[in-house]
Amino acid sequence: MKISDENSKLGKIPNISLIPVKDCAQCTGCGKRPKGAPKDWRAPCYALKSFRQYPSVRAAWTENSKAWRADVFAAAADVLNWFENKRTPPRFFRIHVAGDFLNQDHIAAWCVVADANPETRFLAFTKRHDLAFCAELENWPANFSVVFSQWPGQPETAPERGPRAWVAPGPRGFPKDEPRIPADAIECPGFCESCGMCWHLTELGRDVFFMEH
Repeated sequence: MKISDENSKLGKIPNISLIPVKDCAQCTGCGKRPKGAPKDWRAPCYALKSFRQYPSVRAAWTENSKAWRADVFAAAADVLNWFENKRTPPRFFRIHVAGDFLNQDHIAAWCVVADANPETRFLAFTKRHDLAFCAELENWPANFSVVFSQWPGQPETAPERGPRAWVAPGPRGFPKDEPRIPADAIECPGFCESCGMCWHLTELGRDVFFMEH
């Protein structure tokens, strides 16, 4: 299991990734060119660019994908072992900088990890609106935040409860408009370590939006 200690956007926040696009169901909004996009449009999946550009990243994320697809609970045990070997538990942990939940057992496995590490707050963005995230909210770990991604043109199929992550118009002018972004949504400042707001969106009752870039 390959867990990264940091990256340029997160800062010193440990994180784990799978294979972009392949391990992202509901990926039509960011994995390929949408209808009506300008000719110079590029897929906004920055993870896909890293996966293609860096062999070490590609190898690590591929190894993780194979492990989680083979046995989610065995993979979770590897993550639990990583936490046990940490002298000080991290304040934050980011699930899936690249990739997404594969199935309901995958979610359950991460709930086990979060339950076992109450001093760490876990965060995952997901487009898997089809999975039963809110079936048993009373049993959901308090330190595990799930934010539902809403790409332009993607129907609002996420559960009514739960924060959303939106994409706002960027310098290339696509999407041209996203009227669904709430007026009080938090604009991502671009560096997680000094912000950490996304780990608290549920308590804040706020959404977040990212500028297209």
